[in-house]
Amino acid sequence: MNIGENLQKLRLTKTNLTQKELSKELGIPYSTYVKYEQGNIKTIETTRLEKIKEYFNCSYDDILK
Repeated sequence: MNIGENLQKLRLTKTNLTQKELSKELGIPYSTYVKYEQGNIKTIETTRLEKIKEYFNCSYDDILK
């Protein structure tokens, strides 16, 4: 799996939110979040990664591996 697949899996299994709704919850621009899930961005800024980790109550490995 890659970052995009991991984020999509977390979003779909832990929430019933759309990408747009989740990006708003996280305070991440929608267009950026979509790129994360599509795999168009290979890395995530540390502050954003921490927000995602805390929101889903998961480990970094759940997102990055």
